[in-house]
Amino acid sequence: MAIFFPSKEMLLVLTFSFSLIRFGSSLSLYDYDIEINNGSFYLPLVTKCTANGKPVGAMTIKPRSSQGFKCPWLVGKRSLATCDMSLGNFRGRFDLFDSNRDLKRCNGKFCSWFINEGGLFLRIDGLNVLQYRWP
Repeated sequence: MAIFFPSKEMLLVLTFSFSLIRFGSSLSLYDYDIEINNGSFYLPLVTKCTANGKPVGAMTIKPRSSQGFKCPWLVGKRSLATCDMSLGNFRGRFDLFDSNRDLKRCNGKFCSWFINEGGLFLRIDGLNVLQYRWP
């Protein structure tokens, strides 16, 4: 009885096929890490986020703490991570990762957000830059 060993090419095709099935016909080469830092001294930050339309869960981030999630970058499609957020009486919905906007702004596949009563700040080149004010 002969033992069958798949070729490297066949393994590559199988891996690609499983990737397409896993991501619903969209190939994801890697994930972007989205970090949310609660910069408030007193208020918890409540978030409910989606990545490419799929829920990633709700988080309550204590003051001066951080949590994160991953957003797969989809080849040939817009990748989007959106969060509903509330900090005390402040509330809003914000895009924390948009591949059309952030592929170069989020260095090393990492987006770091600093959120406080003044708004939402994205870390760009070592500086927290205001991106959104609370509505």
